[in-house]
Amino acid sequence: MLRRPRTSGSLPVVPGAAAAEPAAAPAADAPDATLEPADSAAPAPVPPPSSGVPAGSAPSGWSAPVPAQTPAVPSPLPGSAAPAPHAEPAVDARLELDGLALYPQLHRVDAAGREVPLTPTEFLLLETLLRSGQVVRSKAQLARTVRGDDADAGTYVPKADERSVEVHVGNLRRKLADDPNEPRWIQTVRGVGYRMAGRPVAVS
Repeated sequence: MLRRPRTSGSLPVVPGAAAAEPAAAPAADAPDATLEPADSAAPAPVPPPSSGVPAGSAPSGWSAPVPAQTPAVPSPLPGSAAPAPHAEPAVDARLELDGLALYPQLHRVDAAGREVPLTPTEFLLLETLLRSGQVVRSKAQLARTVRGDDADAGTYVPKADERSVEVHVGNLRRKLADDPNEPRWIQTVRGVGYRMAGRPVAVS
């Protein structure tokens, strides 16, 4: 009987068979696939320049105010003249007639060198007659002027208003010391109305 030879736990070596090569060890300089290279990270964004507000101090949604711009003033064209300033009426402008002066802006009347106080109605009647010159103004026209109507509107004027004009003209003559029989300033045209004895002059 043949006996099986003893083995020490290793496989028997087959004659002519090549020995198995050991497994290759990983290269020492191969980079770890799970790590990103240091130079592959994207560069951090650069914030835009601020408008005078420190970075990080502005609230969310805040925008820098836009500075106001001064509108450009066009220069005048060559050879063009600058507009003339608006001329205000002189306060000493007056209407004069033989020593009688009326200042419309000052609501003042001087007669023969003295100031004469007049009521608003008397002042209006005297100014109307002075501006009319030697043109006759009827009592009806003067009555319309006193009540604020157009003197030539042709509206009805009652007799009471015409008599009221006669009273005011009589008071005006008395204050001016103007004799109705020998008038210096206000003349009566019988059956028509009144006019000035001369041609007033406007003095500015």
